[in-house]
Amino acid sequence: MFIIDRYLVRLFLKTLFVLFLSMTGLFVMVDTTSNFDEFVTYGKAQGSFFRVLFDYYGPRVLTFFDRTNGILAMVAAMFVVSWLYRTNELTAILAGGIPKSRIVRPLLIVSLVVSLLGVVNREWAIPQFRDKLIYNAQNWKGENARPLTPTYD
Repeated sequence: MFIIDRYLVRLFLKTLFVLFLSMTGLFVMVDTTSNFDEFVTYGKAQGSFFRVLFDYYGPRVLTFFDRTNGILAMVAAMFVVSWLYRTNELTAILAGGIPKSRIVRPLLIVSLVVSLLGVVNREWAIPQFRDKLIYNAQNWKGENARPLTPTYD
């Protein structure tokens, strides 16, 4: 791996991390404000409001990553290429004799790794929390009976 590849991968991962953190933070804040009363009630029962938020949103962040990893990887790759163009680094790289396909290759590889991480998340991480993911904030402890609704093919 060359220096330019490491630079592109590092820029991609930083961008992906910031995108995921900002979108996840937005998701958690919007959902928390709509379910704030329930979380306060559960927080009084368990002793800590923040522990309730961590227990509730921990598994949901994994499902949020599962739903958004493809779009996040695409946006991060586009941002890296546009950042290189905006700061004239792309012009310097191309003037150095490096073809455009050589610039995009590490970004595609890292995007593929992010997609594989999404598969690992979906197949091994999310199923461990399936008992917490079936309940919503209004019935998080599972105290209310849920009606059985049959589904037919």
